[in-house]
Amino acid sequence: SSATVSIDDYFDDLPPPPLENTVIAVTGYMLYSIAIFIGIPLNVYVLTRMFTLARKCSDVYSNGVGVCLFIMAVSDLISLSTITIHILLSIQSSQTLATIGEPVLNYVCKIVIYSMHVSTSLSIWSWLLMSVLRYLSVYHPLVYIRLWQLPTKALATSFVVAATANSWLLLSVTNNDHTNNGGGCTQVALFE
Repeated sequence: SSATVSIDDYFDDLPPPPLENTVIAVTGYMLYSIAIFIGIPLNVYVLTRMFTLARKCSDVYSNGVGVCLFIMAVSDLISLSTITIHILLSIQSSQTLATIGEPVLNYVCKIVIYSMHVSTSLSIWSWLLMSVLRYLSVYHPLVYIRLWQLPTKALATSFVVAATANSWLLLSVTNNDHTNNGGGCTQVALFE
């Protein structure tokens, strides 16, 4: 007769991870921290510049690359903030996270990962649209002049597509229960 072994028993019997894994994890956290500590102030600076541009030259802001740069900076701030929350969730002890409660952690994980994916997608599409607009303004200025309110419409469409395309994450993402020395958020299979 075979004894039933749970997944928790399997992970409890494993030896601790080798030193290389620890070094890779610490290096990854340090690189993310550097990107966050540099990226957040720089994106706040871009936002202040875009507010100034919107006040002084509203037509240039809304019909040019200003709105693209604004949306990209906001998206990057959201992405960096959600990465920070995800890192904090992954390095917290199970005792600290147990005080929050499993349902709340599951909800936080869903929102954090979904927001990270949507904001990253929107940032990429903003950058692409901004590049196209800059190309048109230099090489096809008559076409560029006729593109009235295109950036706003294209970015609104990009947001709807990104939000819809990533909606599966709201079902798939859950909190890692820390029983297997993990942490943070993880994805579960939607189908068998």
